[in-house]
Amino acid sequence: MVVETCPSCDRTDVGDGRSCPSCGQVLGAPKGVKLASFEQRLKGFMLDGFVLFAAGIVGLLFLIELLDILFEPPNLLVIVLVVVGGGPFGIWSLWWLLILNRSQTPGKQLAGTRVMNAATGEPAGPVRTFFRESVAKSVTGFVFGWFFAIHILWALWDPDRQSLYDKFAGTVVVDDREYRRQQAAI
Repeated sequence: MVVETCPSCDRTDVGDGRSCPSCGQVLGAPKGVKLASFEQRLKGFMLDGFVLFAAGIVGLLFLIELLDILFEPPNLLVIVLVVVGGGPFGIWSLWWLLILNRSQTPGKQLAGTRVMNAATGEPAGPVRTFFRESVAKSVTGFVFGWFFAIHILWALWDPDRQSLYDKFAGTVVVDDREYRRQQAAI
């Protein structure tokens, strides 16, 4: 049996998890890359969720206005709301697409977190990050969301701080500040 040692705190009994239970070092990642706190994760989740909610409202207003234009003269207030709301959503969407390659979403970037491949300790990459953010969150949210958001709260008691959608996508969320320090040192 091979005993793995934590590269950050030199603890030898790290167990079978994806991170050191003592210091939070992600095993397989460069030394110093540690799991993000639940608070950091929640902040990123809420920032992304707020924008999606706002985008849904703007989209609904746009649809209402489109139907209204087809049958009656346009409502100036709704047009202004769609333009004012659609501009920030368009900027957010472009930002999302540009940083997806860095294994982040705008909410994660603002919260100081990054998505990593749980098996390799490397950045998740654009495909896995897109899968995590769209498919994994949607499926686990639909299946488990009705049960008091268990798919999100799972990270509170999971030893690797993985939510159910992280387990589904094979990812962990790390403190991006530590990751960037490590990348700058290389």
